[in-house]
Amino acid sequence: MNRLRAATAFTFVVLRQMVQDRTALFFTVALPIAIIVIIGTTFGGEGRIRVGLVVEQNSDIATRLEDRLADADGVEVVRYDTADELRRAVRRFSVEAGLVVPADADALLAGTGAAGIGLLTLGASEDTVAVRRTLQGVIDDVGAPLGAAVFAATQAGVPLDEALARADAAADPAGGAGGITVTTTDVGDGIDRNVGRFAFTAPQNLVLFTFITALTSATVLVRARRSGILRRALASPTGLGVQLAGMAAGWFTLCLLQSVLIVMVGAVAFGVPWGDPVAASLLVVTFALVGCGAGLLVGAIGANEDRVGAITPIVGMVLGALGGCMVPAEIFPPSMLMVARMVPHYWAMRAWQSLIFDGAGLGAIAGDLAVLAVAGAALVVVATLLMRRSLLAGR
Repeated sequence: MNRLRAATAFTFVVLRQMVQDRTALFFTVALPIAIIVIIGTTFGGEGRIRVGLVVEQNSDIATRLEDRLADADGVEVVRYDTADELRRAVRRFSVEAGLVVPADADALLAGTGAAGIGLLTLGASEDTVAVRRTLQGVIDDVGAPLGAAVFAATQAGVPLDEALARADAAADPAGGAGGITVTTTDVGDGIDRNVGRFAFTAPQNLVLFTFITALTSATVLVRARRSGILRRALASPTGLGVQLAGMAAGWFTLCLLQSVLIVMVGAVAFGVPWGDPVAASLLVVTFALVGCGAGLLVGAIGANEDRVGAITPIVGMVLGALGGCMVPAEIFPPSMLMVARMVPHYWAMRAWQSLIFDGAGLGAIAGDLAVLAVAGAALVVVATLLMRRSLLAGR
């Protein structure tokens, strides 16, 4: 019982030092909330329409459609390899809508049928309707000359190439779709229709700043270790184990408090639906463990508090970018995705996206939680061993 009280007292000492550190308070409270507001508001504003495109097989229709999309005002084309990747991108607001050009799209040109292009959207909001109208106009522009050329080739015996050239020259953007049909699929089934732009930036900032705060606050540990305060505490009856337990509890509590703060502000002020409460709580706890281990590790190996304070925010930002806290990991190339999987942020972001956008439960993110738990435990163990060695060696 005495050891528990001593460890708890040491934890409160650590937390009091954090509160007195203005830099730590800035990263813990002010900056995450400000960035959620700024980025969320920016995403909610008007801008270019990002349209995902999947071409199952290269074809003339696919080429024409992609060229027309690239030429359209205010439209940015993002290529995806499969319809499943595109569906996930639409659900996560990486793109506003998606088009899937099937392998048999050139059936229209062969005169054997109509080309069916899939349009993927999220719900039936005003923004979705506007995007659909834009894309329908693009498809109409592509379909009109194709339909006219096929009609001329089949009915008048004009060579298809010649008919296409004439139809392109006389194409009317206001014409009909010429045999191209559009099938709309809502990929938002099973998720909260009130999910907004803040729902994407809030978990990003939770993961990013929980980790950065843990790293930057390690200056307190470096200062206490280098000044000899921790070594002098070894003379107390509590012993080294109690000190290490108190430090770990302090860092874990710091990470947990910041995470809870962001979750509460996101839910109350911005209406962020964090998903299944049990799964979300476990995700907050496991990533707080990761932040705790990372902070202790920096505190154990840091040689100068000023350098630690200057370098750790940069390290935290880089790791956050690699893990998908700046842009969605779905758009990473394969080589970068391999690197991202080695960063705990990636697994945390993947779990948050599943909870918020897919309506997933605990079972769906169990693998992500396991990775985070193992990573956090490993960091804590390594940091504790290094801190113990440093204190016993008088460093």
